[in-house]
Formats: sequence, C-alpha cells, structure tokens
Amino acid sequence: MNKLIIDTASKNLYVALVNDTIKEIHVVGKNHAQVLMKHIDTVLGNLSIDDIDEIIVGVGPGSYTGVRVAVTIAKMLSWTKNIPLREVSSLYIQVSGYDGLKSSMIDARRQNAFCASFDDTKIVVEEMLREIDEFKEIALGRIYTEDEFKANPIKIIEASKVVNNVHGLVPNYLRKTEAERNKENAN
Repeated sequence: MNKLIIDTASKNLYVALVNDTIKEIHVVGKNHAQVLMKHIDTVLGNLSIDDIDEIIVGVGPGSYTGVRVAVTIAKMLSWTKNIPLREVSSLYIQVSGYDGLKSSMIDARRQNAFCASFDDTKIVVEEMLREIDEFKEIALGRIYTEDEFKANPIKIIEASKVVNNVHGLVPNYLRKTEAERNKENAN
C-alpha cells in the first residue's frame, strides 16, 4: 500500500510517502502552493499518482490559505484518480512524533493560537481558537509550537478518519477569514 500524507496548514509543509519504507519532506516557510506538487513528485520518486492507494490530508486548523492548499490538492487527486481519502488534524500532525500526553499550538496571530491536546492519537482537549495564555491554563502535557514540529507518519495514518464524500470535505478553519471579519465589522 502506498499512502501519501500532505499538510500545509502552518509554516510547516509536510509530505510523506508510506509503504515498505517512509520517505518524508518537511519544509519550513511560506508559499506552500508554489512547491507542494514538486515535493509530492519528489517523495513519489519512481511512482506516479496512479500508484497511490490512499491520501491522508491535514484539514487544519491553521492558516486559511495554507489549509486550502493541501485540502484542495488532496480532494482533486482523490476525485480525479479515484483514490480513497482520509483526513486528520493538522494540530495532530505537528505533534504526532511525540509520545503520550501533549498539546499542540499553531500561531493564529494577535496572541491567539489554534490549539488542542492529545493522548497519543486521541483528542483530549478539543481543537479551538484561544488566547495563548488561556490555552496554557487548560492544556494537557507539554505544549509544542510550530517550531517543535515532529511528525510520525504511522501515527498520522492511525489517527486519520475516512472521508466518505470527497466533495463534502470542508477544511477545519475554526474562524472566519480576515476579509469576512472586516466585512462584518464594516456593517
């Protein structure tokens, strides 16, 4: 089985191919839309998209544009190539390489973060958008930020859930876009 994992919800772009071996790319930066397909091609090596048996995508929360990049590509590949699709929390991807009880935060600007706590693959404090100091009071285990990204592709696959309706998959934004907020405030 060839399983492709992609996530672009934060400053961490993550792509992995899991079969008998594991091939991963982790890049820190911006403009994930410009490089994601190149990194997918790199992890595929001699394989093609037609050789992929399953796609696992990080659905957020995180950067609005970042979340859309991975989800859009995953949905397009899944639908056009008839590849089963699975979803997983981008917050979980970020800390999946750590064992036991842990918390994950992705910067949401203005002293806010997208955050959650996990016990191995299980969510124990629901994903939310909170002030960082407020989350620190309820977080379980050690809190890991985007700068401490450590992925475990096997655990990511275990934590993922089947997407039954590819067209119905909606990213987990947890908040409206800045343009939507500005429009509401103008009214």
